[in-house]
Amino acid sequence: MAMTEPAPILRRHPQFPSTILAHDREITVYLPPGYGADADPCPVLYMHDGQNLFDPETAHIPGQHWRLGETADALVADGTLPPLIIVGVANTGSHRIHEYTPTSDARLGGGLADDYARFLVEELKPFIDRTYRTRTDPASTALGGSSLGGLVTLHIGLQRPDVFGALAVMSPSVWWDRRVILSSVRAARPRPDLR
Repeated sequence: MAMTEPAPILRRHPQFPSTILAHDREITVYLPPGYGADADPCPVLYMHDGQNLFDPETAHIPGQHWRLGETADALVADGTLPPLIIVGVANTGSHRIHEYTPTSDARLGGGLADDYARFLVEELKPFIDRTYRTRTDPASTALGGSSLGGLVTLHIGLQRPDVFGALAVMSPSVWWDRRVILSSVRAARPRPDLR
């Protein structure tokens, strides 16, 4: 009989409320192997499009999730990564384009990325820091996403390097609003000290 690897440790916070954004959303928290009440505080990675990260049933394309929990477990186990907490922030479907974009586009709408950033910084991060054993400094707090999630990661990273000291910007949608994010990157002064 073949042995199976243990499933990643996930904690779900359904219908996480916001007074800043109009829609509640599910938050899924990955905890590293060995996490417990006596564990050292961990760095935290906040990831957009959280429904795609851990569970094949909730993925945008059913069955095609990122397997982030299994990958993190393996990287922590072999010493490539330190034990870390990953916070998956689910998007809100048709509202995603509005919350993940820094400006309003005449055809597509959008422009709520600053409000989304406030939600992350003022509502979600304090909850995570109260509920889990986290390292709270910017060098230990990362933000990541792909596509529009990569766009909003870059935008928030430029605006809030005092909170997020590392960014995982994957295939960002730089096409948004005539590539306005590229102008933001060029204009950033002083350059944020980001990894």
